[in-house]
Amino acid sequence: MHKLLKCCFIWSPIFIAVLLLGLTTTTASAQQDTVAQQDTGTGTGTITDDDTAPAVLSLRVSPTSVSEDVEVPPSITVVAILGGTTTFATDTLVAVQVGREGDTAVSGTDYAAVSDFLLTIPADTSSASGNFTLALVDDNLVEETETLTVHGTATGLVVREATIMIIDNDSEEITPVPTPVEVVEVIPPATQEVLEEELAYTGVDTRLLLIIVATLIAVGLMFAGAFRFLAPARSRSRSQQTSQQTRR
Repeated sequence: MHKLLKCCFIWSPIFIAVLLLGLTTTTASAQQDTVAQQDTGTGTGTITDDDTAPAVLSLRVSPTSVSEDVEVPPSITVVAILGGTTTFATDTLVAVQVGREGDTAVSGTDYAAVSDFLLTIPADTSSASGNFTLALVDDNLVEETETLTVHGTATGLVVREATIMIIDNDSEEITPVPTPVEVVEVIPPATQEVLEEELAYTGVDTRLLLIIVATLIAVGLMFAGAFRFLAPARSRSRSQQTSQQTRR
């Protein structure tokens, strides 16, 4: 009996350790089976994009103005820029046209016609650029500065246009108008005083002369009238004297 108790006391810890190890292994195996069953399942999820797509596209040109008399046709750069801070996941095509109805610059008259062309804004990119050659017509007409519109279209976008200014190099010829020149004769002070005295004296003498002439004319007319009145009376008196002398 004593030996049996001693044996139990020695082997009890070992038996308890083996029992705990078995329980732990069984629990871990059960958990692995549960995870394995969960991994074999399938499901569907939805990811919602909270970004707002661009709504506006702007066209810009460089240079913005050209002179009509350029020797080499200028190359115009056109840049298409998406508005906002977001981009598209696919390429964006922009159809660009040069010139429109209402421009003061007329195709074929002020510049050679330009063919339409495409700009491609790559996915996840906000801009793209392209070039065209603007051949201007240098005429001899005096004109105001003319405008040429660069506009375009893109699906789902409002496209803002750009403007090129064509500056005229002709100017109107102005005929100079001669300015009248006033000639002033400078007379020495001494000579001028003498001349003024002479003119003053001449002026008084002329008036006096006119008065004398008028007086003489009046007196002459008076004598002429008296002579006409007295002449017939003298003739009759002489005729009577002659008649009396003949009678005697």
